[in-house]
Amino acid sequence: MLPVTPRPIAPIEAAVVSALLTRAPIGPSCEASSCEIGSLTIVGKCPCGCESLFFSGVTEAKNQFRLADGLGYTEDGEEIGMILWASGTRIVNLELYNYSENPARLPPPDSICPFEEARRTRE
Repeated sequence: MLPVTPRPIAPIEAAVVSALLTRAPIGPSCEASSCEIGSLTIVGKCPCGCESLFFSGVTEAKNQFRLADGLGYTEDGEEIGMILWASGTRIVNLELYNYSENPARLPPPDSICPFEEARRTRE
């Protein structure tokens, strides 16, 4: 993680977190409401240049677990994997990944789905 000047989560970033949590939840449930998501503070970014987000509390986070794990698609059709990490009751990281040389970008919230749904649409 590369530290950044702390800033509030942007509306599009909050919409992606909310969509991922709603559409592709896994593991223990999280009680993060839209109010809590809207109050997340970004404190870091990924050194690779992707648009992964690190939220306040990430440096102290212990026993992180996945809250949500799904896929989204950029406007040009690139598949983006997404994992939402938590520690205790706090969301601490939105991890983005892809399989290209370009850094992973935030997909539109309405493109987010669980892996199983993505597999069905490709068959």
